[in-house]
Amino acid sequence: MSYYGSSWMQDPSTYICANMYVFFNYSLLLVMLISGLVGYWMWKVVVSKVSYNRFIEHESLEVWWTCVPVMTLIFIGVPSLRLLYMYDCQPGKSLCLKVIGRQWYWSYEYGRLGIFFDSFPININDLNVGGFRIMDVDTRVVLPGEVPVRVMVTAGDVLHSWAVPSFGVKVDAVPGRLNVFRMNAINPGVYYGQCSELCGVGHSIMPIVVEVVSWSAFVDWVNKMI
Repeated sequence: MSYYGSSWMQDPSTYICANMYVFFNYSLLLVMLISGLVGYWMWKVVVSKVSYNRFIEHESLEVWWTCVPVMTLIFIGVPSLRLLYMYDCQPGKSLCLKVIGRQWYWSYEYGRLGIFFDSFPININDLNVGGFRIMDVDTRVVLPGEVPVRVMVTAGDVLHSWAVPSFGVKVDAVPGRLNVFRMNAINPGVYYGQCSELCGVGHSIMPIVVEVVSWSAFVDWVNKMI
């Protein structure tokens, strides 16, 4: 999770999020390179006493400044499309989790396992030592690591948004509609998120807590919840 004074993104905990960070750094490098080149040529035009009239109606130059932006867009577009494909298509069987946003808490359903529960924020007076104010919940979502998970997000009243930055996930919860995505957590741990769509006076107290555990620990949790 983010801490006070953090100046960078949270550590990725899914393959998709890790690839998103790589794509972000790659795109940022291209933007900095283009900005540097444009700034350099603007400076050259301003300080130089040489006339640039010979560039008027220069066909070769026009071809270059058309082809270079097209190639740049291709260099950005291909990795972006690959990332979108990874986000939506993950082969193999997966665990199904249904997320329902409500005012102002989350409901979760492990349909095939017969597990249903609501997740409410813990009152500040009931927090344990080391707990996070307005971030901890009474019942966490528990997922097995290295197992594909199919998450279906919807809402029971107004618009919400299920967002966990370390997973690279921000999915709108819309009443009457199912938004589906797939993820595969790779690092065990506890991950925090919040509702990211203004949904009323309790919007700021709709935390999300996901605990990623080993397969054996997940089986023990399932047996305990059934």
